[in-house]
Order: sequence, then C-alpha cells, then structure tokens
Amino acid sequence: WNWDSKKGRLYVKEYNNEDKLLCVGGEVDPDLNGLTLVPCEAETAALLKLELLSTDHKSGEKSVQFVVVDESSEEKTIGRKLKFLKKRQTKKKNNNSCLVIEPLANNGGAYGVRGGAQLSIGSCEDISATWILDEKHGKVSSNFYNPKRHSSSSTNLIDYGEVCLTTGWPFLQMNAFKTPDSETVLVILNEADEFANYRLQYCSDDNKPRTVLESHIPARSIQTIVL
Repeated sequence: WNWDSKKGRLYVKEYNNEDKLLCVGGEVDPDLNGLTLVPCEAETAALLKLELLSTDHKSGEKSVQFVVVDESSEEKTIGRKLKFLKKRQTKKKNNNSCLVIEPLANNGGAYGVRGGAQLSIGSCEDISATWILDEKHGKVSSNFYNPKRHSSSSTNLIDYGEVCLTTGWPFLQMNAFKTPDSETVLVILNEADEFANYRLQYCSDDNKPRTVLESHIPARSIQTIVL
C-alpha cells in the first residue's frame, strides 16, 4: 500500500503493470457490501485525510485514521495545503466518516474470523476505524480482532492478532479435520503464481495463539500436513 498525502489517496500498483495505480474507492458496492479498488483517476476514488493518532518511534509504525473527505464543498484542506476541488454530484458523506472494517455477516464462514472482512465506510468513533500504517514496508493493518481492543466483557474472545488490509482473493486457503485415529490433518491450497509463507497456530486454554509450524508452500500446489 502507498499513501499519497498530496492527493489524499490510498493506492496500490496493479499486479504485472506497475504503471497503473488503483485507489480505494469511495462508494460502497451494494453487492459486495464493501469498498473496491478503482483507477485513481476515476471520480469514484475516495478522497481521504490522514489523521495521526500516535507513532511508535522504535518501529516507525503509525496509528492512524483514514477520514473520508466530503467532496460536496469547494474547498478542502489536505496535508496542510488548500485544495480547490470541482463540485461533484455524489452522495454526501458524514463529516465523521472513516475507512472501517466491516465484519462478514456469517462471521467468515468456514474460515471463521480469518476468512476476512470488507473494507467499508463508517463512524470514526468505532474501534474498527483505527489502522496501523507502516509506510516503510507498504503495510496497512489492524488490531480490531484483538480482544484487548474491546470492552472487558470480551476477555474470553480468541486473540486473532494483527490482520492486514489486502487486495484480491484469499489465494492461500486451508481446511482441517480429525481422522478416526484422532490425528489432525490439514490441507493447504495455494492458488497464486508465487510461493507463500505461512505460520500454523493453535489456541490453548487461555485463548492465546501458539505457533506449531512455520513453512512455505510452492505456487499452484496443495500440501497435506498430519499432526
């Protein structure tokens, strides 16, 4: 991910065509119930303002919010510079709207919470509106699924750790089952054209993840692991 503070755009470079930039869109797709990537020159690209909440001086990571700028007015301030924008006949957004995580209605289906969630537009007051921006490594992530971010009544929730904002489909998929001999079998599928690293974890009685295995899977392949 790249952040353009001058234009107020959050964008990625298209795979196999780095000259083409795709930005986070500013309109929620009614079918996907989330935001999609659009060409950065499109009028539907989201105009954003970065609100810095805190900075980790050791890692350089920033805790931020991506505030959706209301483009219905003529003057907007972005990155301390006054921008004059042409009026657009778009749906007016709340002044307190940010990029947020929209959990899946079915809790991620067979994959659970790790099955992903949509990127959407919601209240900046919601905890899902807080992101971690690592400009050095081009990463945008969230601790939304960390129970410490929630109220004390959620202490029994499983800690799923940090999750990343990604594009495309979940090319790395996994399923697990137990055999009649009580062995745990995992089947891992990598649909991508490149190898992928992965970390296998399980949750103990205290709901904290424990790493069992770190390995990689070749491109376009299937692995079977017996534990």
